[in-house]
Amino acid sequence: MKRPSRLMMIQISRVVCFGRKLGAGGLLGWWVCPEHATAGPRCDFENCSPPVFLAGGIGVTPIRSILFHTAKQRLQHRIFFFFSNRRPEDAPFLADLQTLQKENPNYTCTPSMTQMAKSHHHWSGETGFINKDLLAKYLGAAKSPIYYIVGPQKMVSGLHTMINESRI
Repeated sequence: MKRPSRLMMIQISRVVCFGRKLGAGGLLGWWVCPEHATAGPRCDFENCSPPVFLAGGIGVTPIRSILFHTAKQRLQHRIFFFFSNRRPEDAPFLADLQTLQKENPNYTCTPSMTQMAKSHHHWSGETGFINKDLLAKYLGAAKSPIYYIVGPQKMVSGLHTMINESRI
């Protein structure tokens, strides 16, 4: 597997200027921020709008690090994580990410499977793609969430458009 370039790692570690697309692509997926997010440094997890992480497949890797860091640091900020995969057996780190909810009550993990008919595992969780109905169901009254999207380019583009058009 090809390692990400130093430049790509630097781009991802920078504070994102909201309202602009950060197109760091490749092994780590694609990161974008919604255009309607207000400008300013709102990514300090202690003092900001709730972060909403949307991931597909192996794109979960950088988000996993963030989620485990917040649990270890016992940060009190509300964090939402939506994780789309074809089947549970295709979902990297799924058990660890679900177990993390026990360690951090401010963290909500919502995995969703898109091809359960092809699975050999039982699944009682969400099915289908991440969409505005699924987000509304779990985000509830979260005010001005900040979305971080990573995964295949088509998924990221679709979610980016959906978030901006529906203004969730």
